[in-house]
Amino acid sequence: MMKKPILSLLGLLALTFGAAAQTITIDDMTPPIGHVYTQASSEYISPGASGANQTWDLSGLSPDETFVTTITDPAGLEGSSDFPNATFASVIEGQEQVGYSAINNNRIEIVGLYAPTGIMTYPDPQTQLQFPLSYEATYSDTYERNADLGGGIGNEEVGTVSTVAKLVKNYFQKERVRDL
Repeated sequence: MMKKPILSLLGLLALTFGAAAQTITIDDMTPPIGHVYTQASSEYISPGASGANQTWDLSGLSPDETFVTTITDPAGLEGSSDFPNATFASVIEGQEQVGYSAINNNRIEIVGLYAPTGIMTYPDPQTQLQFPLSYEATYSDTYERNADLGGGIGNEEVGTVSTVAKLVKNYFQKERVRDL
């Protein structure tokens, strides 16, 4: 069966913001340096009906794996010199990979991934979130990703990502973290 991440930056958006008329700005979602949160993976379950004024009860999710992630300043981290435009990095406890992201023109963008065995660069960064967001807001982004997997193995990907914002009740304050 396919595993889906329960909490990620996008998952936090889907699980924690509410009210159809609410508008979310980049200041609401910018992760502060030093912030630590827990992500979990589980078998996919349907949250139920979508649309305005819906309440999703995901309390029945049983995490298969959990990951503790720290948002850090990219300066001095492994691979940081490959991503000079990164404004923050995501480091998962116990893993050697570092994800690099940038805040640019009301967007949070993925700019790269460093691992000791390879590197992934985004000559055209991939938009992870675009602001302002409100219920049913949509946006699309084209991106280009190059992966150097080591040993002469590589991959180039060019694609488009389309997003529709689905917001849920109970506004999530960025200082508060829900562990699953």
